[in-house]
Amino acid sequence: MSTAERPDLRNVDFTIQEEPGAFITRPSVYPKDGVFTCEVCKKPIGERELMFMLMKENAPKGWRHVYLDDCGKIAYTVGLVSSYEAAIDELAAKGEKVKKTGRMPEDNYEGGWIWRTREEAQAFLGSEPAMWKVDREFKVYGVLLTGTWETDVSPEVYEDGVHRLWVTSKEVFRLS
Repeated sequence: MSTAERPDLRNVDFTIQEEPGAFITRPSVYPKDGVFTCEVCKKPIGERELMFMLMKENAPKGWRHVYLDDCGKIAYTVGLVSSYEAAIDELAAKGEKVKKTGRMPEDNYEGGWIWRTREEAQAFLGSEPAMWKVDREFKVYGVLLTGTWETDVSPEVYEDGVHRLWVTSKEVFRLS
């Protein structure tokens, strides 16, 4: 594919915004000078892998600030669809974002459930007894962490086998 045929990645559709120019995408083409490399773990990002991309207007390489989706910037939670969808829509109409609450020791709240990958959260949904889901629909949502997995999430799982979010997130978003 020639450079002229390659789409401008600054125009790729996105599902969330952290700040102007930030989005989650699956690149279908690579930059002309090689592959995308995660800034956290330095691994190359595959053509079909989800990644978080932040475009910087004045950076030397402009739009090349990326993280692998499962490398510590993005996490996942399970939410009650009726609550999460309404909150996302309501706050979006006001130009605001839904945030996942971190721990609040003063209220004896250990923080919301959080998983490192979408697959882990989905597996949890499939493994839980149907009785807690009666007449209620749950699904997996993305969580844009304020820091990284290492800074914002409990290092160990709790007695129920799930990590807790210790630092309130920047955003909860729908997955496409």
